[in-house]
Amino acid sequence: MLRQIALFEGTDSAGNLGLWETDGSAAGTRELTGISGANTLGLDPLDLTVFNNKVLFNGADASGNGLWVTNGTAAGTRELTGISGANTSGLNPTGFTLFNGEVLFNGSDASGTAGLWVTNGTAAGTQEVTGISGTNALGLEPSNLTVFNSKVLFNGVDTSGNLGLWVTDGTAANTQELTGISGASAGLNPSDLTVLATAVLFSGVDAGGNNGLWVTDGTAADTQELTGITDANTAGLAPSDLTVFNGKVLFSGSDASGNTGLWLTDGTVAGTQEVTGIGGANTAGLDPSGFVVFNGEVLFNGVDASGNQGLWLTNGTAGGTQEITGISGANTAGLNPTDLVVFNGKVLFNGVDASGNVGLWVTNGTAAGTEELTSIADASATVVHPSALTSARLILPPDDTNGDDTSDILFRNTQTGDVRLWEMNGASIAVDATVASGVPLNWTISGVGDFNGDGDADILWRNTSTGEADTWFINNGQRGGGTGVGVVPTVWQVVGVGDFNGDGTSDIAWRNTSTGEVDTWFINNGQYAGGTALGNVPSAWQVVGIGDFNGDGQSDILWRNTSTNEVDTWFINNGHYAGGTAVNFVPSAWQVAGIGDFNGDGTSDIAWRNTSTGEVDNWLIQNGNFSGGAALGFVPSTTQVVGTGDYNGDSKSDILLQATDGTLQIWTVNGTTVTSTTTLANPGQNWHPTG
Repeated sequence: MLRQIALFEGTDSAGNLGLWETDGSAAGTRELTGISGANTLGLDPLDLTVFNNKVLFNGADASGNGLWVTNGTAAGTRELTGISGANTSGLNPTGFTLFNGEVLFNGSDASGTAGLWVTNGTAAGTQEVTGISGTNALGLEPSNLTVFNSKVLFNGVDTSGNLGLWVTDGTAANTQELTGISGASAGLNPSDLTVLATAVLFSGVDAGGNNGLWVTDGTAADTQELTGITDANTAGLAPSDLTVFNGKVLFSGSDASGNTGLWLTDGTVAGTQEVTGIGGANTAGLDPSGFVVFNGEVLFNGVDASGNQGLWLTNGTAGGTQEITGISGANTAGLNPTDLVVFNGKVLFNGVDASGNVGLWVTNGTAAGTEELTSIADASATVVHPSALTSARLILPPDDTNGDDTSDILFRNTQTGDVRLWEMNGASIAVDATVASGVPLNWTISGVGDFNGDGDADILWRNTSTGEADTWFINNGQRGGGTGVGVVPTVWQVVGVGDFNGDGTSDIAWRNTSTGEVDTWFINNGQYAGGTALGNVPSAWQVVGIGDFNGDGQSDILWRNTSTNEVDTWFINNGHYAGGTAVNFVPSAWQVAGIGDFNGDGTSDIAWRNTSTGEVDNWLIQNGNFSGGAALGFVPSTTQVVGTGDYNGDSKSDILLQATDGTLQIWTVNGTTVTSTTTLANPGQNWHPTG
């Protein structure tokens, strides 16, 4: 299931800086508490960076700042310990930059020097890039790392102690300073490196000691300052907050009067100018900062005529630049928005309210659509102070009951009604627990999903006699309460569970077996929160799977026509039918055995089983269409595919099989290949995976 969340550093009621998450609402904003190994005074998360379906960050343990990883849940947040060569007082990683399927960053080694490091998100795959020629004895201290032309440009310290422009491909042999740059100071000190088409713009120090606007193609020969810019300050343009917008770069710069204003450049001297005559701007300078591109314009922090820092909007022209005034609840001395980040069709930011408190705000770019998220549970009484806001699109297994980022196996005993749970870890059983005993057999498990949005999978029950539907909340593998969803006539059957409106909470798909009508029910905190009728479908068409087949973060429906064997997908957007596609025609001997993301691309795929030959195949799906597949293997008629899930936490779905004697086996899948086979314990013939 996809979780569209924003993570940030915030202050709780105890005054500690912790890791928080939000879905853009006050009710959906909470601190991730109980994180193992976190400093008792706060995890203090910084530099949160999305990588490989997780978020890397700098966090505080009991002895220092280390490299941490999270999936957006407390149980799935951990420090990467035992990193070879890391400083015993903390690796203190900063400046994470994705490059060639890994992440480059600045880290502290065992000698206490700050060097260039690389990680694949594991402790074993984290190491310093050592032996770089020309680095300072006290550390290279790389910063402002920026990917450009298959390499990374950055600011680093050379043997003379000067901050220069460096380039790397992630290896020591191909990491070097660009020396002999014409017009540069002994220390160019490049910052705000920003890629614009075939060049990189940045702020750098020239031979006169002035901070100007520079451009480079990644070589020393073609690195130069843009000099002679009209109306630039003679002591230096001092560009900062460079942001690409509409094929140009917006930035904050100093003009001839010494005022800091809004500037625009195309990377040439002639194409660089200040945006002057902005209505409502302070005469001493708009002083713009924190640019974020949103809905074809740019939001930013600017100073108005009264000297207050407010929320501004620009399209890159003076006439199209204005303060968003009349925001309810904003401080009269200025909202002072910082840490602006686009999230789920809006912008989240840190702002000051009428009481002078710093809180979490949300805006759609209008005054009426700008508000503080108040009454956040366990937030500091005077300040939430969100910082390091990072939007994250994380795909978590829908059957993860303890938040550790791996699928678990839920069993039902067909004789006693007991419910049992195997918490999985690396395709091995970490915990074997009884969830409930003696549940009447007229209560059936109709699905598993996160119905209350806490990151742990819950259970959907249906009473086959009364039609009642209930949810059981599961927290850290244990039952933690539940709620009645509603009583639905038994002619309506649950045909799937998924997130049909993209809010990060599982919903229910229903089918009327008499009329063929298909409806979705949106679930919030385990309860019905509205829904929609998708349409009436002839009975020959059967729902054979639920998954995100077009990669938009919302669950879709897979159909199979039992007469023609046609396979189609229905795309669902905000709970409504949004088009679909015919996937293929498949002979009736082939049956859908499971839905999962077998290649980790964020789109659901299909596992098939041939009931005659026992062959198991998978189909990789892209935008609802078949994009390739392969035969994974053969299983005897005494063995059935009973589920799919990410049992080893590699963000790719695996296949679960069960023999008639009860023995379970996991096929670990990578794309179109079974990479390993693991036989699990035998729970007994009466125990069957469900949900």
